[in-house]
Amino acid sequence: MHTLRVRPAVSSPDIDTFRDLVALADGAGAVWAQIIAWDLRLGQWMFLESRRLGVSPLVMGPLPVLTILLSPLGLPVFLVLRAVLRTRPRPAGGAYERVGGPANP
Repeated sequence: MHTLRVRPAVSSPDIDTFRDLVALADGAGAVWAQIIAWDLRLGQWMFLESRRLGVSPLVMGPLPVLTILLSPLGLPVFLVLRAVLRTRPRPAGGAYERVGGPANP
């Protein structure tokens, strides 16, 4: 991809410049790669947060996959699950403590 084609899209982004960038084969690939990288990072955060909260891997297993494939669906489901789990007390000796996290106060 030529830097001259990308520079306007990142220096002064607007919808027309973005549309021109995505119309290019390399531009569409660059946007797709950024979206995949974001979804992978989001899936990693969800996994680590689920470990901290002591969520069962059987419950958590499908959520990162759903997030990587369809992040607008996976993230809200996880955030609701996280909100529910944060309001209830966890028993001592949970998964987070076994991996070196702080003990429950």
